Amino acid sequence: MRMLAQDRAFHLNLRVDGTDDAEALRRLRELEGIDRIRKEVGLAEALAAFGVGRSTCYARRKRLLEEGVKGLVPRSSRPRSHPGRRWTMADARRVARLRRETPWAGKARIALDLAARWPERALSEATAGRILRWAVERGHARPCSFCEGRAAAKRRRDFTGAHAPVEAARQALRRAVRPHDHAH
Repeated sequence: MRMLAQDRAFHLNLRVDGTDDAEALRRLRELEGIDRIRKEVGLAEALAAFGVGRSTCYARRKRLLEEGVKGLVPRSSRPRSHPGRRWTMADARRVARLRRETPWAGKARIALDLAARWPERALSEATAGRILRWAVERGHARPCSFCEGRAAAKRRRDFTGAHAPVEAARQALRRAVRPHDHAH
């Protein structure tokens, strides 16, 4: 498969197709140079000499053949769309209400309860979790770990020197099991 057409007139015709973009013309010269030297040193070395990747080269070649030099004009890689949230404030109010009714329920339980109560507005577990996070960040719901259903606050453990009692118990056990020195 050839990188570009062989005759020089093909490239001259491409330049006349209305683009004056400097980057597109640079890319065209780059492709021409790659095509010229690849016969002598091989494609991999030609691509390395110009600092172009193989897939980039083939993609540009395809766009050049399909669209002309205009196809070599740099294009944005930004996504064409960025979908926003797919839930409504009514969904958020329902999730917050369920969290108040069942403070120990997590996103999976709340998603199931939503589907049972309002089947027409069933939400995925992930969406219920996003709504819960949104509601907790804004103070509309309390996080599950601080719910009223807990009998007492979680006990804080201090890990500084936590291994000292364990090590003392091990040493005591070694002393108890050590063979006694018997006088013979």
